[in-house]
Amino acid sequence: MSDLVPSVSGLSMGHFRDAVATIYGADVTRRGVATLAPDERLLVEQASAHAWIPMTILTEVVNAWAAAAGVDPDVLTEACVRLGVRTSFATVWRLLLRVTTDDVMIARTPTIYARTRNIGELRAEMRLPGLARLTLTGWPNPTDRQLFSLVVGLEEVLEITGRRNARTNYRRTPDGAVFDLSWGEVRNAPRTPSNRPRA
Repeated sequence: MSDLVPSVSGLSMGHFRDAVATIYGADVTRRGVATLAPDERLLVEQASAHAWIPMTILTEVVNAWAAAAGVDPDVLTEACVRLGVRTSFATVWRLLLRVTTDDVMIARTPTIYARTRNIGELRAEMRLPGLARLTLTGWPNPTDRQLFSLVVGLEEVLEITGRRNARTNYRRTPDGAVFDLSWGEVRNAPRTPSNRPRA
């Protein structure tokens, strides 16, 4: 387990890369990828569905894309994670759009997580109507941006499956993090630029 390289799925990487091109332009995408070493560049350009892309490469290319676009990396991350999740739900996860109950939707989030990251395990529980808790274990030291990306993805999944006013608060644990999700009636304070995690 100690030899595991924390990675994101090639499919997720491809959707994120395409989101960069859609939002910021193909030239920004090319310029960012061009800063990578040749073997890393190939991983990002091809991003096959069966590949795992080390998160260190994702961090490097996100920083390069943000620099090329002239935006903060967190801003780029949030925009591209949201569009990437929407793309996934229009293709790979489209059947989840038919899920009608909160219990079933929340119960399936660990499966979505496991298909997008090769490290850690997510457990999910409904606590009250419009309130759920996800517990991430087996990943003791994710970066702030990695957690921020996960938070944005979770909120976007809730939004596109019809659960409005999605908000997530989280706290780190020695083995990962705990995420409290709410939707419908706003229970959690909205995230603002001042309390966003920073890389």
